[in-house]
Amino acid sequence: MAARSRPLPATVVDGYLDHRLLDVLGLGLEQAFGYLAGAKPSSDELATWVLETAGRPDPLLVDRFNAVVTGDPYPDAARRWLASVDAMEDVLSPEDMSFWRENGFVVLHDAVEPRDRERAVAMIWREVNGDPKDPDTWYRGKTRKTMLQIFQDPALSAMRRSARVHKAFAQIWGTPDLIVSTDRCGFSAPLRAGETSKSPPMHWDFDFRYPERLATQGILYLTDTREDQGAFSVVPGFHHRLKEWLEGLPEGADPNAQDLEALGPHPIAGRAGDLIIWHGALPHGSRQNHHDRPRIVHYMNMYPARLDANGEVYRGERTGTAP
Repeated sequence: MAARSRPLPATVVDGYLDHRLLDVLGLGLEQAFGYLAGAKPSSDELATWVLETAGRPDPLLVDRFNAVVTGDPYPDAARRWLASVDAMEDVLSPEDMSFWRENGFVVLHDAVEPRDRERAVAMIWREVNGDPKDPDTWYRGKTRKTMLQIFQDPALSAMRRSARVHKAFAQIWGTPDLIVSTDRCGFSAPLRAGETSKSPPMHWDFDFRYPERLATQGILYLTDTREDQGAFSVVPGFHHRLKEWLEGLPEGADPNAQDLEALGPHPIAGRAGDLIIWHGALPHGSRQNHHDRPRIVHYMNMYPARLDANGEVYRGERTGTAP
């Protein structure tokens, strides 16, 4: 699905490396930027803040990241772990993969352990100071924001370590050598009379300079979600025509400022534990929640630990030998 393209500028490669470092450390992007914007920490102060905020990072992830930076081979323990993911039975069927190639999205059922998902739901209710049985508590404080800047919790960490999630992304990317994002959660209460949606409009989070490059994003439904319950929506198959569509825009036009609703977004209903993975070239967003229950989600993504000189996935050995 990803075509070869011109080499990435050094600034893009450096930014990609910074992003990987934050995810390896278990820090959210907004969280890290917020801290650094309000303080000028010394190296020791920064290290202390990282450990107090996110705890000690996974040693295997640290070893892999260091090897990426130095160009050294992965340590044996990291290679064995990647080989075990590679050897796992596929979680996306041939029909799923065909659907992915055609439509640019796919749904993985039972992506995480039910106990971890239930713990995450309970944690989010605590964080928003809401009571699932009392709708009056759904519209105060943090519940007024669709995106919740919650990044660290044992339940979130457990779901990010899901072998099924890793295998699904490995099938899509063609390599198990991936890093999981440290992403946030979402809480969307039903709209009340006279309210308009707080959800972001249809949009992209995509580098339009490289329209043929594979990018993935993911959203995990933590509770059953109907089409009318603020369901996540995409424009199926748009990754096949994004480049042509961009070329048809007036010079200097902002793709995100166009009438993306006219492209025909499709809401995706799902049950608790469904992970929707979509191609970053698809316009996406959430519908208004006209149901009687909130929509509760966690955003999850995985992406390659290594890129080659052209910014494509470095294949080498599938278990992560350095180039």
